[in-house]
Amino acid sequence: MANSPPPRPLGNMAKFLAAVGICSWLLVSATAHNCQHQHPKAHEVVHGVRIQLADSEDDSAGDPARHSVRRRSVAAEQPLRILLVYDESVYRLEEEKFNLINDTVLPEAVQFWEQALMVRETKGVIRLNRKCDSTQVYVKNGHTHCIDHCKATTMCGEVQVPDAHLDVCRVCNATGQNCRIDSNTQPGEGIENADFVFYVSARQTQRCFKGLTVAYAAHCQQEAALDRPIAGHANLCPESISTKPQELQTLISTVKHEILHALGFSVSLYAFFRDDEGKPRTPRKLDTGKPYLNEKLQIHQWSNETIRKVVRENWSVRGGHVNKVVDMMVTPRVIAEVRAHFNCNKLEGAELEDQGGEGTALTHWEKRILENEAMTGTHTQSPVFSRITLALMEDSGWYRANYSMATPLTWGKGMGCAFAMRSCKDWIQYNHASCNVLLSRAEAMPLRIAANGWLHKGTIMCPPCHELCGAQFAVQGKQCRPGEEPDPLNKYPRDNLACGAGSEKSRSVAIITAALLLFGLRWGFS
Repeated sequence: MANSPPPRPLGNMAKFLAAVGICSWLLVSATAHNCQHQHPKAHEVVHGVRIQLADSEDDSAGDPARHSVRRRSVAAEQPLRILLVYDESVYRLEEEKFNLINDTVLPEAVQFWEQALMVRETKGVIRLNRKCDSTQVYVKNGHTHCIDHCKATTMCGEVQVPDAHLDVCRVCNATGQNCRIDSNTQPGEGIENADFVFYVSARQTQRCFKGLTVAYAAHCQQEAALDRPIAGHANLCPESISTKPQELQTLISTVKHEILHALGFSVSLYAFFRDDEGKPRTPRKLDTGKPYLNEKLQIHQWSNETIRKVVRENWSVRGGHVNKVVDMMVTPRVIAEVRAHFNCNKLEGAELEDQGGEGTALTHWEKRILENEAMTGTHTQSPVFSRITLALMEDSGWYRANYSMATPLTWGKGMGCAFAMRSCKDWIQYNHASCNVLLSRAEAMPLRIAANGWLHKGTIMCPPCHELCGAQFAVQGKQCRPGEEPDPLNKYPRDNLACGAGSEKSRSVAIITAALLLFGLRWGFS
């Protein structure tokens, strides 16, 4: 029997095939969980919670400017302590689901962030502020005062904050005079040995029916000294909680993702980020000490020191070119990490998602270039929390990151500026050596992948010849051969699996890319 010749090195072809995956010319089915982070509006967040930090001699009632310039004490930074507080709805979960959430999912997700992030330790007890009926408040002697009275109940997401966690109600009249403590209220016992209070509910809300939402989370109160989120909430959607073993890691990753929204990765918090000296990255109003309000989004507007709009000129799209405006996270550590990752020293920062509406845009990384980073807006197989995400949390000014907790991100690594700064179409054309080979061989390749007891069938579609290589061929005096246009998409069945296959309905892009690479080996691409 004749021996097969050894495969030739893949070289640029490997990059080309990876790009085919990026541009979603893979019609193998995919079932992904979408994040529906609904950032809290400015009036929904309570500010000014007074806490005492481990490296301060007094609490945060002092001059805000004084706190803003004090360098953070590394010696005082300790692993983040997250206290979980369950709403009664959690106890109404089916026993199997409750045990899964209580014994595995939440403990593992919380432990991950407690190990990955360090924070200036909170001394003493935390007493959260009561909500006001009016959006207007007065700050007197470092304390927040409502006008005339406080709300009867203070909510954090779907959870009512226990009275034991609340401070007294402080009020002034409409002109800011006659400020006092409401004698009908008493300070609660407060929360000890915690830096962040996380209220958890399990209600099948309307938001649970949007997309494939498993959970959602946000912060609800911020402390007075450095604006760090100090309380937040998460709601788990009971009908979306799967107890299947094969879906456990997906569930844990989803909860980790949502916790991070509450801790800092949120469009509602960018304006409050601080530098290493504790100085605000975004200018503050003199009268309130808060950043200016974006009236359209109803959130505080960040400065160009945090997020900057960048214009990508001559961005290739089907049918021509456009000037594409992208939002880039431009904080120092994020810039350093993305430049190192992509091997591109002129990259301005990390691109934020520009699609998906309020629940996705600006609150996640751009999926095109950071595909399986766990903080993109759509969950895919094998998600990782990379150094880039930890760098963002450290650049908030609230945390120090333990980078040993980061998982290496292989997507786009070392691919260069063309990969990170140009469209998929452009990048593939830059690697045009593959055109003459791949498009003359096949436009569609049937694919079968057997994994974990399931057979996944689909088709890998290459882009139309005229779209991918038309310009190059024209320069060379060539043209696409007749019959090279792909068959209609409805010719290829999608991978519809029965019996509730769960997360096994989809295979990661990594698996598909591997199949593509094998395809490349088969044809001997160089």
